[in-house]
Amino acid sequence: MTYQSSHYLEELRTRAKARLHRMVLQAVPDLSRHAIQKLVEELNVREVELEMQCDELQKAHDEIQDSRNRYRELYESIPIGFATIDEKGTVYDINPAGLAILGSELGQALRRGFHSFLAEHDSHRFILLCRKALQHHEHLAEEYWLVRPSGSVFPARVQAILVESDTGMPAQIRIAFKDITDRKKAEETSRRHEVQLEALTAKLFSAQEEERKRLATDLHDHLQQMLVIVKLKLAQGKRLAESSPVSTVMTDVDLIINDALAYTRTLLADLSPPVLRDHGLEAALVWLARQMKTYGLDVTVSLPDKPVGLDEARSILLFQCVRELLMNTRKHSEATEAAVVMDHQGDVLRIEVSDRGKGFTPTDVATSETLSQFGLFSIRERMRTAGGSFEVSSSPNHGTKSVLMIKGCQQQNEFPEEEALSVVETTGRMSDKEPISVLLVDDHAMMRQGLRTVLETYPDITILGEAANGKDALLMIEQLRPKVVVMDINMPVMNGVEATQHITKRFPETTVIGLSVNAGSESTKAMMSAGATILITKEAAVDKLYDSIRMAISRSR
Repeated sequence: MTYQSSHYLEELRTRAKARLHRMVLQAVPDLSRHAIQKLVEELNVREVELEMQCDELQKAHDEIQDSRNRYRELYESIPIGFATIDEKGTVYDINPAGLAILGSELGQALRRGFHSFLAEHDSHRFILLCRKALQHHEHLAEEYWLVRPSGSVFPARVQAILVESDTGMPAQIRIAFKDITDRKKAEETSRRHEVQLEALTAKLFSAQEEERKRLATDLHDHLQQMLVIVKLKLAQGKRLAESSPVSTVMTDVDLIINDALAYTRTLLADLSPPVLRDHGLEAALVWLARQMKTYGLDVTVSLPDKPVGLDEARSILLFQCVRELLMNTRKHSEATEAAVVMDHQGDVLRIEVSDRGKGFTPTDVATSETLSQFGLFSIRERMRTAGGSFEVSSSPNHGTKSVLMIKGCQQQNEFPEEEALSVVETTGRMSDKEPISVLLVDDHAMMRQGLRTVLETYPDITILGEAANGKDALLMIEQLRPKVVVMDINMPVMNGVEATQHITKRFPETTVIGLSVNAGSESTKAMMSAGATILITKEAAVDKLYDSIRMAISRSR
């Protein structure tokens, strides 16, 4: 029987009228006909109202039923498992998707603790999840390993939702769960691809750096040396043709070669700064600060008290990143000053590059477009590939701060004390002095020949021999005992700095004069600390080498 039964409503109406008529007659037997008619009209109105209320109730009932049907249809067709459990975790309702995910029949799943479907090591965590849902009325979700009756194990995301009752019934927990095997496989594939990408990126950066080093080596070992040799030959020719018109042409050519040497030094520094390779990251950052002055950017550098002892690969990476950040400052920030601060905690090295320029908004910092525009994305990827990190913060008109961090530093001994660069003054020829025996050490035969040609024009100089590296030089010094060794810095087998250290310890009577294409303060510091008397550039050798030898001998007496 339903509200829609018209027969039932008609019967109910008839019985209600009869009963009402009896009640009225019993209560008021002498009621007038007019009063009875009025009462009947009122009853008719009430009857209509009741019918309207019944219609509304029926409509609400239909809507509720329709909603229940839709919910049930969704509940049974959705590809996510739903199960309702009580406070003890017992399952008393589960949808078809849940049964399919668990690989269970309805009879096997009902009246069974849901935790029994979890792997043993996850069972206790699930119980704690349900307790938290009951106590804190929160929607909590975690990942677990579930076990099917067949024994197969699979990952699932499980969410516990507290369902409170308004009727005083015990609270229920609705469990929503989904098989995430495909997602886990996709994540694993993504991780593998990411590792492969990082490896390829590292290989690319390594190849780029190797190519830069190769080009820098070719420039240093061939082009620069050849230019220096040409300069030596020109200097000889100028002395021989002092009064000839050819001397003017030679002077012009000499100026052109000077420009070419300056350009190759700049190119070499951009590709692979010798100061970084020969003296480490700290010296390279100081050198970089001086270089940035030529671009109108005044950079202050703060270094730790002791060398950080970073390996070459990480040193090159950090140097390149700092250089790019400083170039960004010069190009985009409108700042004229910047600061580079290096420090470390344990084995973690931290370099901060900051300026007080115009900066940019925090939103811009987060966008890949901005990161790419300023080369920051490349820096971040290179640092991440090397196991480090890169963070940048900025705000309009308050400048930018960039922080590079990487593991791998090993604190070493104190920096060697900087010694002043000797100033060589022209003292003229001293042919009336006793002969000076000289050993030439350079890995380029043409360079040694050029130096020999220059020095042999002086009657008080005797060339005892030539060596191509520091190791050979030590053997020849032991045999020949020269008074002066003219020592190139960059050589294979044993470089000039290491060889000079051995010479000053084993042969203190021998004077060492350093020679380099790039005689910067770092190279000077290294050679002087090793025991050399002076360091001069190869291009200055024509004019200054002889005088340097004479001055070194006079000092050693």
